[in-house]
Amino acid sequence: MDYRATDKGRLQAGFTELEVNIWPKAGSTDTTHGAAEAADWHHQLYLRSSLDLPGHLQFDATFRYISSIDNPNDAVPDYEELDLRLAWSPTPNLEISIVGQNLLHDYHFEFGNSVNRQGIERGVYGTVAWRF
Repeated sequence: MDYRATDKGRLQAGFTELEVNIWPKAGSTDTTHGAAEAADWHHQLYLRSSLDLPGHLQFDATFRYISSIDNPNDAVPDYEELDLRLAWSPTPNLEISIVGQNLLHDYHFEFGNSVNRQGIERGVYGTVAWRF
């Protein structure tokens, strides 16, 4: 869904349902019956708001929810996260922004088994973009 609330504001939303069905071929020696290939989340929800503010400022907020991965060997809990972006364009060719990613938690897991799984950490960074 994409909705222009005003000429300076935009709302977007999306939902994905993922269903993976794997059957081994006759004679297959795969004893897991494709369990690793089907180790994915089943639901994803996405909400985004974009605003053009006075003073050549832009503000974006993105929320996402990802359902758990229910693989017995590599279970990953569900999570929700928030990303924020504030940008300033003093000229049409120059944009300076600060971005915060994964702001709701110190870290979250997206994939991998419990032995060597790496958490995706919160992050903050700045950018300078010159367009020509």
